[in-house]
Amino acid sequence: FSQYQYSPLLVNPAYVASEYDLKVLGHYRNQFRSPNPNYRTPSFTFILPFVNKEINRRNGGIGLNAYSDLTGNYPRYQNTGLSLSYAYNLYMGKGSNLSLGIQGGYFQYGFSSQDVETSEMYQNNGGFNPNLNNGEVKLSNLNKQYIDLASGMTYIKEDTNGQQQYYAGISIYHLTRPDRSLLGKTDQLPMSYSLQAGVRAFAKDQWSIYPELLAIQQLKYQRISAGVRVKYVVDTEEKNFFDKTAISLIPRYNHNNSISAGIELSKSNFLIAFNYDFNTSNVSDRVSGAGAYEIALGYRKSLYKPKERKPLPEYTLGDIRKFYKSETVEDVSRKLDEER
Repeated sequence: FSQYQYSPLLVNPAYVASEYDLKVLGHYRNQFRSPNPNYRTPSFTFILPFVNKEINRRNGGIGLNAYSDLTGNYPRYQNTGLSLSYAYNLYMGKGSNLSLGIQGGYFQYGFSSQDVETSEMYQNNGGFNPNLNNGEVKLSNLNKQYIDLASGMTYIKEDTNGQQQYYAGISIYHLTRPDRSLLGKTDQLPMSYSLQAGVRAFAKDQWSIYPELLAIQQLKYQRISAGVRVKYVVDTEEKNFFDKTAISLIPRYNHNNSISAGIELSKSNFLIAFNYDFNTSNVSDRVSGAGAYEIALGYRKSLYKPKERKPLPEYTLGDIRKFYKSETVEDVSRKLDEER
């Protein structure tokens, strides 16, 4: 996914303890729409952080992700999985947290020969006949089940309102190096190393700017994705449907792959997003320049409890004089703070 924030557990399992939001996210990507077969990837994510609301502190969280990579009409290839994530949060003081996460998943990798044509289906002067068998070996449907593990950690710095100021994380996927061979030979999935980082570079009035970076290394394959989220919150003088609606523009550059343009609209607890990848890869000519699009739908609910500020009691001039007669200025200041 180009807009990986809508499928975060495919990037780092520690994410389940990185925010105060309960989240339900649906994410779909369709790549190289023409010619067929194209690549389709649906994903579903559920995240529940464990929040102590008395002190507004995240102790950890759990998450569930289900996704499937599909290609072809039947499909020809598929890789489908269900994973569960857990993370524990280490509070480091003054809004600093270190989330440690682990993830385990069950996957099925498969190949279907339903749409494969071989020479056994043709006869001289007789044309195509799928029922013919002249001794050729035809692959049947092949499937392989495997267990996979991942782990990660994320450091998060927050402001006094529980909002992220910056984060940095690392993760490793395919720790078990599962064997995905469909033909009896060993075909171990190589480990994948990932680095994620982001910072709130600007925040004023209704505007905020958040640069982000994702880097992945798997054998000789490298992916570097750099982008920025520019967010504007509509604040109208009159209460109407568009009031408090947030609009985010999310351009990204994916090195040797694509240039992405995304937009997100969020209102109350709901969001909808669309993204398009302009293909700049070395296979662009082979697929007639076809890119990819992504659609995301989501629900989120903050479990952060805003601090209630108690109004100061109204002291009379006589009360203040009594304070100063019997106590120091420091004592008076301390008592005023306790009354808040």
